[in-house]
Amino acid sequence: MATTSNTYTGNGTNKLFSITFPYLDTSDIDVYLNGVLQTITTEYTFANATTVEFVTAPANGAVVLLDRSTDDSTLQATFFPGSSIKANDLNFNFDQVLYLAQETANSAANQSTAGLQTQITAATNTANAAVVTANTANATANTANTTANGIAGTANTALTTANAAEATANGIAATANTALSNSSTAISTANAAVATANAAAQIVRGTAVATTSGTSVDFTGIPSWAKRITVVFDGVSTTPTAAANIMFQLGDSGGFETTGYLSSSSNTLTDLTIPSSSAGANFSTAGFFFYWGQAASLRYGTITFTNIMGNQWTCSGLFGAQIPGSIVGTSITGGTKTLSDTLEGVRLTTTTGTDTFDAGMVNIIYEG
Repeated sequence: MATTSNTYTGNGTNKLFSITFPYLDTSDIDVYLNGVLQTITTEYTFANATTVEFVTAPANGAVVLLDRSTDDSTLQATFFPGSSIKANDLNFNFDQVLYLAQETANSAANQSTAGLQTQITAATNTANAAVVTANTANATANTANTTANGIAGTANTALTTANAAEATANGIAATANTALSNSSTAISTANAAVATANAAAQIVRGTAVATTSGTSVDFTGIPSWAKRITVVFDGVSTTPTAAANIMFQLGDSGGFETTGYLSSSSNTLTDLTIPSSSAGANFSTAGFFFYWGQAASLRYGTITFTNIMGNQWTCSGLFGAQIPGSIVGTSITGGTKTLSDTLEGVRLTTTTGTDTFDAGMVNIIYEG
């Protein structure tokens, strides 16, 4: 990719900064200091054709940008019927179109999504200008050919020159079209990258569901880009069965899987009236569960599922629980599960599968 700008960092003493790229006129050089366009003479001058000199040395750490912005409103040279076509004039025109194409390509590759649409317009304008240049050159060639019919030797020379100009102009138009195509490709790539980044940065919270009835609560339609999923539960309770422990199962395109889990849980119980405690531990292959064994308890906490690789997920969770006026304590859980396909859903149920929920609410949060 051609160089169309130079970026430097000020040190508080240096005033001179080099221009390493070609340009047609000093008016085509834009000088920025910390993103602010500077004014020639009052804030900088040209020490020579390849060096910009600031009136005051940029501060230490200041960003200096020398950017080429070729004039696209007027051709460098204009041809008239019967006039000679000089190589120098043609080269100026070709350099003008080439520089504009380079600047368009660089700008399209470097701009954010918000600026890329502007670059599409600029690239289109550049292509249109190239087409106008080609049409102008073609008209000049036709005029020269008409003149050549009435002038013997001079006419033959003019015709040859005009044909060459037409071929060169067509080449310029083709180059401009290629630049436009490349710009469009760069824009598409940038848009895709932005879309991917936006998806990865999303944190989505679902709709809270009451756990006041039923034997399970399902959250489905989880997007494939989700890599971490957190289920939050508040005051969740089940019907009073001693064996009722809440459990979570993961689902994919084949439904919720009920085997193949490696899950371990332990708890601590503290009686409010007697200062003593007990601890227990348990294991399951049917899902990720919280070992508690106190059905009438109100449970408050979270469980998080994290995608470690492929379709393999790990979990960790903690809740605090209480039986009003009686027992308080905590339960922790952890484990791993490899699904058959991409994760699509999370289910809250119980280890018995038949106990019903009678209080509280639950919600889900997922992120990329």
